[in-house]
Amino acid sequence: MSVTSHHDVAIVRNRLRHVLHGCDPDVVQDVELVTTELLANALEHARPPCGVTVTGYATEDTALGEVVIEVLDGSRELVPLLDRSVSAPYRGRGMRLVRALSSSWGVLESGRTKTVWAAMHLV
Repeated sequence: MSVTSHHDVAIVRNRLRHVLHGCDPDVVQDVELVTTELLANALEHARPPCGVTVTGYATEDTALGEVVIEVLDGSRELVPLLDRSVSAPYRGRGMRLVRALSSSWGVLESGRTKTVWAAMHLV
């Protein structure tokens, strides 16, 4: 889905809640938070285009056991930082949250774009 505003981020969160209906509500909130943080970073710090893809994967035990969130943006050179010193106490914590809540995350650079991704277990 193409994302151009914070209104679009709310639409993405609503779709996540719908798709993840039946999962542990705390886990759904964590997926929403990670997705919101990745999208907010792209909207605030990167250039268009900005888009999000969320892919679910089944496990032997459940129909849906993991999701991978991928946020593409048009700023290859702006790789997310975890330990940036920030003057405002409420800034700079997004990627720390992503790292803490996801099972893994990373950055894929391609041409003039990058994709920041995070994998999360649902069980």
